[in-house]
Amino acid sequence: MNYGLKALDLHTGQTLTLAEDTDANAAAADMSAMIIGTGNLAIDAGTGAVSLSNSANDYSGETNVNVGTLRSESDNALGRTSQLNLADTTTFDLNGKTQTIVALNSAASSTLNINGGTLNVLSWVTPTNWVNTRVAMVR
Repeated sequence: MNYGLKALDLHTGQTLTLAEDTDANAAAADMSAMIIGTGNLAIDAGTGAVSLSNSANDYSGETNVNVGTLRSESDNALGRTSQLNLADTTTFDLNGKTQTIVALNSAASSTLNINGGTLNVLSWVTPTNWVNTRVAMVR
């Protein structure tokens, strides 16, 4: 019998932090379970990366990349996130996928790597240090 996490429900006012397990292989840093709810998601990937790979994600809280890299492994991996926040020296790698977000806030030394994908942003964008990126603005 094989047991595995199928879904996570993020509750209002709460934050789930996903962190890279430095002792595990690369596959262990991928969250493939469906993420739903109105709570927030935080990424603490250290010097590595955490990836989201469920295209059915439907959470609507903020996504905060606090440390390291957040990589998208499917279209709409960030669900209906209300805001993507990139702290200093962090990276969001869209990895050639498509994503719509409500708002984007990026710190001075953060990186947004569109990587051949499409990022639709529904409201104000605070770009800093973007090089060779493609961002589709949708109103």
